[in-house]
Amino acid sequence: MNARRTKVWLGSALLLGAVGLGIAVLSSPLVAEPAQRVGRAIASGFVDAHADDLVLPAETLKGVTVGAPVYYLATGHERAPVAHVVRVTTTDAGAPAVRIRFAPDFDGSGPWALRVHPPRRGLADSFRLAVPPETARRVGRAMQKRLDVLWRDEIGPTMAERLPAFLDRIDPRKDGASRELLTGFGDDAMKRMRPLMDDLLKTITKALEKRLDFMDRMGVLWKFVRGDGKGIQRRVQPVAEKAARAWWAANQDKVLTALGDTFEERLPDIRKWLEKDVLEAARTELLEPLLEEHQERLEDEGEALVRMAMKEVVESEEGGFRVRFAAMLRMTLLGKKRALILLERPDVPSVPIPDGE
Repeated sequence: MNARRTKVWLGSALLLGAVGLGIAVLSSPLVAEPAQRVGRAIASGFVDAHADDLVLPAETLKGVTVGAPVYYLATGHERAPVAHVVRVTTTDAGAPAVRIRFAPDFDGSGPWALRVHPPRRGLADSFRLAVPPETARRVGRAMQKRLDVLWRDEIGPTMAERLPAFLDRIDPRKDGASRELLTGFGDDAMKRMRPLMDDLLKTITKALEKRLDFMDRMGVLWKFVRGDGKGIQRRVQPVAEKAARAWWAANQDKVLTALGDTFEERLPDIRKWLEKDVLEAARTELLEPLLEEHQERLEDEGEALVRMAMKEVVESEEGGFRVRFAAMLRMTLLGKKRALILLERPDVPSVPIPDGE
């Protein structure tokens, strides 16, 4: 009996101790504040409409579901969602909209804009999702500055020095393959153009016959006999030019079509010439000397560009890349159909990349 009574008192003491310990833990600031936030968040889920809810227009509702998290990535480090979707709705004008509710501890004062990244699996769409447009523009501008300096100091002078040798390799006057290709293209083009050229000559002749009477023609003939070429030109050229311009306006599509058909017919030969002669000349006369003379500088610049992109995109304090990248992986690789929903402030300017970074 005493043993049973001892067990009862011992169990009661342990139970009371556990309850007391639980109360003490729940009362501590480290636990009480998160617990209160969780409690408020759970309680808000039972309210269909709240005074602080925000209805924002969206370009698309594809992949937007009730309960989906909403992120704001413009302040601080990577953080949890600041809101969630309460309802998919429409604006007063009938446009698609999303009703969101902020987390209890987040200041939801606006203005706000909503950007929905629908689930897509294309490579370009994945890049745009993982890298914010403003980040891509900043990195692109910074890269352009470095590449301009690299071209001005290293690549440009070397290219200008080596370009004559490259052009000599493909000069039709010196290279048999280039001359054969150009001659064949010209012969085919003239065959297609001959009816059009005949029509042009007829048009000019008719214009001259209409414009010049018998005495004018005799005057032109007399100038020809006297060898007055400038006089003939002054008399005939304005009429011929006017007729030629009118003919071109009416027949330029036919001329371009004839040249395009010739190019298409000769395309296999042109492709062969580009792959065999032009690319080989570019490799030996331009690319190889460029790499040989500036390999170290090119490697340094390439490493600097990669570091710049990594610092701006991967190591960003905003943490936007991590959230975006995770969403991109879910959409692209795992095939999930949930959209990434981001809050943006229209009045927040983008931060430029410092020069020399």
